[in-house]
Amino acid sequence: MGQDRGAAQAVQGVTDKQLWFRGMSAIMDEMNGLDIRNDYEHDENEEEKDRFRTSLEEEWRIHNREELLSALEWIREGGHRVAFEQMRTFMNALSEADQWKCIHSLNPETGRYHEYLVVKTYMYKLPPAGIAAWDWGRYANLCRKSAYVGFITEVEAEQLILEAALEAQSAYSSWKEYAVAFLAGRLYWLEQTAEPLVQRQVNYVRNLFAQSKSIYNKVDWNLSLQ
Repeated sequence: MGQDRGAAQAVQGVTDKQLWFRGMSAIMDEMNGLDIRNDYEHDENEEEKDRFRTSLEEEWRIHNREELLSALEWIREGGHRVAFEQMRTFMNALSEADQWKCIHSLNPETGRYHEYLVVKTYMYKLPPAGIAAWDWGRYANLCRKSAYVGFITEVEAEQLILEAALEAQSAYSSWKEYAVAFLAGRLYWLEQTAEPLVQRQVNYVRNLFAQSKSIYNKVDWNLSLQ
């Protein structure tokens, strides 16, 4: 595996640090159909850039550098982790019976109901950072996409991602812990808990640990990033 990694880096000029940064949003890259075998390298063609540009516009209303920086600031200020943590703190103060009473008092057709179900499922499985991995993963994904379509430079993207990477590395102990927190955050954001949907999200994560060429199996979580 070490030889394979060296060969890939020699061809692509990608360092372990850059691979670590890509690992932050690897689950999203899986969902977006990028190739795990070449570490989610972007194809240099205009059609692919248009696809990602449209994604930024539709999902984030990002059309330029200023709107990107505003979105990144929103994530830095709290993202989705703040609301999740408020709900976890509230639920943690209740007995098991009262936790379920709270959930069943909500309309199961509302997003709030599913948010509480996700919080209930993961409240004791996550470290104090909660679903921060979801926020930092999206942050890294935004930076990388925006560099790809030209809103910022690759150097700027790496500088921005480093800040989030250091936060993530200090908050979680391994790629596995990070991935579970990311998954919990995604389900919380989706506001859905139907079994087929949950299993699909789990499979994306599982693939990252099952594939020998995955960044999660090639780069040490505790890699020095500075």
